[in-house]
Amino acid sequence: MAVAKYWFEQHGAVPAAMTHDELDFGLLTPIFENKAMDTEVELYGFCPDVINQVPKEATVGALADVLRRSTVWYFWWD
Repeated sequence: MAVAKYWFEQHGAVPAAMTHDELDFGLLTPIFENKAMDTEVELYGFCPDVINQVPKEATVGALADVLRRSTVWYFWWD
């Protein structure tokens, strides 16, 4: 909950859906380019599967680029 509160205060992200192994956040607008890399590092720290269990092309830098264009943050844990 502390992470959800922090992301709401920092980015306006709100929990949108939750299951036993998935969590989605919704945002009204994507984050700014100058915050994308720092935010992606935070997201990776929260859920390493975002990068560790996807194709090799998925890197912190690549996902930071996606954050600049997305209003949904998706997490899952195995």
